[in-house]
Parts: sequence; C-alpha cells; structure tokens
Amino acid sequence: MADQGRSWWSWAAYVALAALALGNAGCLVAAGVGAAGGVAGYAYYKGNVTRTYVANVEDVRAATRTALAELQMPLLKDEPSKRGARIESRAGDEPVILSLTLQDNPPPGQGPVTDVGVRVATFGDEGLSEHILDQIGLHLVPSQQVPAAPPPTAVPPQTAPPPLAK
Repeated sequence: MADQGRSWWSWAAYVALAALALGNAGCLVAAGVGAAGGVAGYAYYKGNVTRTYVANVEDVRAATRTALAELQMPLLKDEPSKRGARIESRAGDEPVILSLTLQDNPPPGQGPVTDVGVRVATFGDEGLSEHILDQIGLHLVPSQQVPAAPPPTAVPPQTAPPPLAK
C-alpha cells in the first residue's frame, strides 16, 4: 500500500511540474508572439515613406499621375476624398499605394501643404518610394516666396565742407 501512495504522489508531482512548464512556455510563447507582432508593426510603419509638398491636393494628384506615367507604372485607382486622395499602382508584381493628405494647419504664409505617403507592398521599399516622390516633386512648381523687403537705408548725414583758410 505504501508503494501505491508514493506512486500517486510522484504522478501528481510530475503533472504539476508539466503544468508549470506549460504555463511558463505559454508566457514565453505569448511574449514571443507579442514581440514578433511589435517587430512586424514597426516594419509596417517604416514601410510608408512620406514627403511634404507646398501645393494643393489637386496639383499633387496631377503631378503623381504624370510621375507614374513616366515611371511606366499603371494607374489602377485614383480615389479623391474631402482632404486628399488615394492612388493605387503597381511596380512589377508589388502593389503601390500613394496617400495624399492636405495638412490642416500649414505654416503661416506658406499656402496649402500636402503630405504624400508611398507604400510599396506590405513592408515598403524605401528606394523605390523615394524615387517616386522625387519624380512627383519634379512636376510641382517650387513655391514662390516673396522676398522680404530690405530694410530702408538711412542716408548718412552730410557734413558741411571745411571752412576755407584765408
């Protein structure tokens, strides 16, 4: 009978140890999944390359369509919205999404400002995104900033000629 009691306690100890190991493994798995999700989320976030242009959304849309045509990238969708637009294209087999958004509060005296975000595939291609943004920028006229007027120059006072020696 004593062997049977010890056998039951041994079995219970093994079950408890296995449950503890599985519980700890679950925490490690959950932590690993959480870390992997964080890494994937960061990679997705970094895949969107953004640039700001001093231009209204319609001018940037037109420049984007021209740039895509020059890069021989098909225009699949062009969906305007109240504050921007979403344009879809392809680079080879990879989808390319361009998001145009009008800034709400541009700096004073600068005029309308549009942000353009480019995402190639899911996690991005920084080189191709920068190339697309450069091509868009080529078709936008640089903002004409009015140069500040130079400060008025004061006319130096005239000195009287020296008296003639006699």
